[in-house]
Amino acid sequence: LSSMIFYLIILLIWSIIFIFAQDEYVMSREERNRLNYTIALIAEFAGRFGIGEKQAHNYLSRFNGLSHLTTYYDIIHTLSFDDAVDAMIQVCEHNGGKLK
Repeated sequence: LSSMIFYLIILLIWSIIFIFAQDEYVMSREERNRLNYTIALIAEFAGRFGIGEKQAHNYLSRFNGLSHLTTYYDIIHTLSFDDAVDAMIQVCEHNGGKLK
C-alpha cells in the first residue's frame, strides 16, 4: 500500500510540474522512462529490505547507488528488477553500505 501511495504522490508531483512547465519545458519520453524506472527500482529496493521508499532513496543516494544507476541506466534497465536491486546492493556495499 505504501508503494502505491508513493507512486501516486510522484505522479501527482510530476503532473503539477508538467502543468506549470508546459510553456517552458516538457519532459521527453526518455526522461519519463528513466524517472519511472528509478521510482520503481527504489520501491523494489525498499521492498527487499522492508524499509520505506524515502529511506531507500536516502540510502541509495548516500552510498552512490543512484549515481551508478544514472551512469549505467542503459545497461541496468535491461536487467530484471531482482538483478538490478542486487547490482545496487553491490554498489552500495562497495561504498560503505551495510544492507545485505
